[in-house]
Amino acid sequence: MSEHVQSHRIVCNDVAEYSSCMAGPWELEFDQFSAGPGTACNRGVSIGSDVVFEESISWAGAIRGSVGKGMMVISIPCGDPAGIKWWGRTMSEHAMPLGIRQGEVDLVFSGFRQVLAAVSEDEFHRHFLRASGEEAEFLQDGVQEILLPPGKLDELRVMFGRVMDSAECLPAGFSVCRELAEQLAGCGVGVGRQQAPARRRYVREALGMWRESNYLLSVGEICGLLGISQRTLEHAFREFCGTTPYHFLKYHRMNLAHRELLEADPARASVTEIATCRGFFELGRFAVEHRKFFGESPSETLRRKSEARRVMRYFHA
Repeated sequence: MSEHVQSHRIVCNDVAEYSSCMAGPWELEFDQFSAGPGTACNRGVSIGSDVVFEESISWAGAIRGSVGKGMMVISIPCGDPAGIKWWGRTMSEHAMPLGIRQGEVDLVFSGFRQVLAAVSEDEFHRHFLRASGEEAEFLQDGVQEILLPPGKLDELRVMFGRVMDSAECLPAGFSVCRELAEQLAGCGVGVGRQQAPARRRYVREALGMWRESNYLLSVGEICGLLGISQRTLEHAFREFCGTTPYHFLKYHRMNLAHRELLEADPARASVTEIATCRGFFELGRFAVEHRKFFGESPSETLRRKSEARRVMRYFHA
């Protein structure tokens, strides 16, 4: 195997540990919405600055954040995309989610499996121009998905599967970016743009206000700042996040607390300190909810050394 090729396989039974393993040239936040522990599996290969991996997550949840500067990230859903919402829309069977230029990532799911490739946007432009004689005009700000002819997603899925399965036999100079550009050149690529109705704007502004307040503002306070009713915000969250703003806030606070418990030094931190910092003042109820979601008490999480600290991180900035 070339010294620039590195294969990996990750299995995690904890959303916080998986999020830590996925640290890399992107800013992503993983939340678990469903009760009970689940499993996340990730296997793939890094070739120079290109990354290809297959990822499956069994819990319901969300991934939000942004792609890294100069990166182009495409996702190929595996199986029925009906349980996946990308930017609040149910995935089309011929659509490939796209992230470019530090673009936002907004994925809500009830468990999913995908193949993902992350490459240099500039390199892709050069390879696409060389292969097609045309500029990759579909890579524009505001484009959230690439629409492909029937069967093309299957071809890409098979191609990336071969790359992951035969990483040790890849020829010198192999480029995931070049292969992807050549596959898309001349195949009649269409684009899907994010629609920005008022409801979507309410969700984005609410999320921004919560981040700025460290998630301590109540739903009522958010509605007051937005100048809308709680019913309006609830309809918006149900459409774009698959849950109510009350449940979203509760789930996200719970995930933040769990992540901090897992990463904290038990000699210096306490469950009470972390829970109250995240807005949980009834510690008995917090302990019950935490066990319901993550399969262990908060004190057990605090004492447990995170497996993520012992797992090599394959995605480097």
